[in-house]
Amino acid sequence: MQAAPSVGARRYGVRVVTVDELLASCDTDLEAYADTCRALGDDLLNARLDDVPGSNTASGLVAHVVGVMARWGRTVNRGIIHVVEELTQHLGQLEVTRDVLLARRHSAAG
Repeated sequence: MQAAPSVGARRYGVRVVTVDELLASCDTDLEAYADTCRALGDDLLNARLDDVPGSNTASGLVAHVVGVMARWGRTVNRGIIHVVEELTQHLGQLEVTRDVLLARRHSAAG
């Protein structure tokens, strides 16, 4: 049974996102993480962008979001939202890392 929209949602015409929609978003992001890691392959999964301060390896980003899901996913309300935010934010970071690493590999190959 779906919960009724909050008073604020009814008053302002805001669409309320359901838990199922949030979980589907997480599933989509996790599939994108897996695809991105596969594209990097074993040789680049642990490569760091040494000339980019604060950069992380792809495996480090995956380990971070898995930890976030384990920690925050246990809580109900805000936890679910925090997991979605972290997955989305770090997916973008992972995709940029992938793009740079693959571009560098391609230019090195000549």
